[in-house]
Amino acid sequence: MTFSHSSAPLPSSLFAVVAVAVLHRVRPGWLAIGVTEASQAEGFNPERISRLASRVQGVWQATLQAHSRRGRPPHQPDQHDELGLLRALLAVATTLLAQINFRRPALRALAVGAWLRLRNELPQLTQERFCETLALPTRTLRSWLANNPTQPQPLVEPKQASVTKGSPKRSAKARKPRRPRFGFDLVIADTQVGADTTDLSVLGVPLKLVAAQDIGGRDQSLFDSIVVDDHESSEHVIDVLTAAIAGREGMQAITDQGTPYMAKATRDALDQLGVEHAPQREGDPLGKATVERGFGILKTIAAPLLSLSDRIATVVPTLRNAELAKGLGHLLIASLLRAYQAGARAARAACEQRAGLDEATLDRVASRARQDARAEENSRRLLLTHWHDIYQFDLPLTKFIHEYRRYPLTVLKQAESQLRSQLHRIDIRSLTRYFGAIVRNEMDTYRASKARSDQLEKQCNDSDAMAAQHAALRRSRLADPVAWLREAIVGLVSQWQPREQQLLFGGQGAALGWMQGALSRILVIHGDVALLDIANGVMDECARAYFGRLGHPGVDAIRTLLQRQISTIIPSTPNSPCPPAPPLATLWNTGRTKRPPAPNHLPI
Repeated sequence: MTFSHSSAPLPSSLFAVVAVAVLHRVRPGWLAIGVTEASQAEGFNPERISRLASRVQGVWQATLQAHSRRGRPPHQPDQHDELGLLRALLAVATTLLAQINFRRPALRALAVGAWLRLRNELPQLTQERFCETLALPTRTLRSWLANNPTQPQPLVEPKQASVTKGSPKRSAKARKPRRPRFGFDLVIADTQVGADTTDLSVLGVPLKLVAAQDIGGRDQSLFDSIVVDDHESSEHVIDVLTAAIAGREGMQAITDQGTPYMAKATRDALDQLGVEHAPQREGDPLGKATVERGFGILKTIAAPLLSLSDRIATVVPTLRNAELAKGLGHLLIASLLRAYQAGARAARAACEQRAGLDEATLDRVASRARQDARAEENSRRLLLTHWHDIYQFDLPLTKFIHEYRRYPLTVLKQAESQLRSQLHRIDIRSLTRYFGAIVRNEMDTYRASKARSDQLEKQCNDSDAMAAQHAALRRSRLADPVAWLREAIVGLVSQWQPREQQLLFGGQGAALGWMQGALSRILVIHGDVALLDIANGVMDECARAYFGRLGHPGVDAIRTLLQRQISTIIPSTPNSPCPPAPPLATLWNTGRTKRPPAPNHLPI
């Protein structure tokens, strides 16, 4: 059986009409009938014929070039094999994408931007086919397109998260065990009492909480006595210490060197109570660490109630009364202390640590604790006694020590140095009064110097905290450039002026710098194509979120600015047509003809 060319199927009428449309675009003078007349004659829509001609024109041209090309044809892979390979690879990619969480902001923006781009480039692509390829539920994509998946951000710059300094890297060497200075087996009850002051806020009124604690007996009561008032004074300190000691003479009072605790009235009251006053040196965090820890525990428990009272006072300003706040504060603190003690585990820990200790051991422990607390006090007493013997002051030794023991050692040493350099003078009438004046002058200088150093330290700490905050913000932005780009677009939204219908300063400002940095970072992480998709997705999300403020002009202005920044990062190249076919490597047969084949073999 043989086949002839006449057995090939004839072209359909649709094919013929489309061919007429293609020919009309190249040589309309060759046609005796128009495209519209030909379409109507065959019962087709002229617009449909025009769209089909636009689609098949490139395909026909490529097919014609392939069949009209002379010379040896280049090796072309089988289209069926190539299509099967692409389908297999696409199936593997879809399977892998099914294991990815698209809830991440970068992936969500990438998917939305890719759909918006491909919808314009490939009109025949449907949402179902796109979502099926990405292993993404169709309703999820529709929800992302219809609703804003995230809450709209405020137009002002978001608050920067509080930044904590990272702990330095620990060495591989094991740390030595810490010395349990305040263990219950090292601090005995009824031997030391600590007192301090902290700040509170009740009903919007700033208050002071003065409390005293039996350091060794804190397992039975976190604080033995408290006073809540709107100010701190020596009277409150005396009342708290008197109630805490309650007939237990011989205890040691550990305080800081604050004015109410170092006042003459406080020291006289402690002397009358038979209590040894042991003020700790400034800047010593372990001096009264248990009292500070107790304040931290108490304020953490009371924080919800105290903040609630502040909010109530904000709503009802008449409740912001000092007397009412003091009464409510005392009631809350006393109730929380009782509730805490009822459920505390400190009593069991104290029993476990003190188990097996005899009376001699307890006595040695109490003496050692007292000696550690009065170490600086003893140094000051010994130094003052030595000076009293050398310079022979008019004041009795006990009173001399009592008057000058509250001054820091550095101040006393500086005063003694100045006194030693002035002993040759004969106009000094009273050495004791002259030494007292020098000490007071040095104390003023010491306070001024300490205030300057504290201010400098505060400025350094603020500068370090600000630098760490900016560094952390920079790291967070580089880690999540999509959120950084969203922040930049929100900043441009705040620059939009609805009345003038333009961006403030043409969009110039910090937001534009953020946008440039975010786009550059996205380009490094995700590449060129993903940059366009992510940028389109984030812009579409922000446009829907702030459309009420921007409107179409504002959205177009920000989108134009975004496209301009993208073009500076990725120079846009026009879509060039397919390159022409390479020149043939086979030469035309223009020379001598080929040698004829060899004749048959000669007979033998």
